Amino acid sequence: MTALDVTGRPVGRTPLDLRSWHRRTYPRATGKDVVAASAIAAVSLGLAFGGCGGSSPTSPSVGAPPTLASLEATIFLPKCSGCHTLATTQETYANTVGVASDQVPSLLLVRPGDPDGSYLLQKVAGAFGIHGEIMPPEEPLGAEDVAAIRAWILAGASND
Repeated sequence: MTALDVTGRPVGRTPLDLRSWHRRTYPRATGKDVVAASAIAAVSLGLAFGGCGGSSPTSPSVGAPPTLASLEATIFLPKCSGCHTLATTQETYANTVGVASDQVPSLLLVRPGDPDGSYLLQKVAGAFGIHGEIMPPEEPLGAEDVAAIRAWILAGASND
């Protein structure tokens, strides 16, 4: 067994030996690691910038945030109503906007104008620190859907 110094490096080795030890101890990223990191970076950028362009029904058009009715028709009903009861747009609004989260009572589910302070967005985006799983757990929302919810909250989360 090789003796290690306080930094965890082998004692009494030449720089060449240290390089090979470093390569064995800290291997380079493989192709799969690079692809996974690239995908995470792309999703993160999409979330940070709220999506860029695109013309899907769930992405907001330039200058016009999505409405609650459009979010309900394209995201909430088809992707969330299997587990969460969603009767009408008015009930969805009343049960989410300005309502404290059961999991984190210090956060509102939807804080109008503040997407980063809205627990609903944190849950669907899989943000660090959420309780439980990302929603929906079986098939998380795509970046465009998360960006549409973000845009609606940022625009004031109106009941329309």
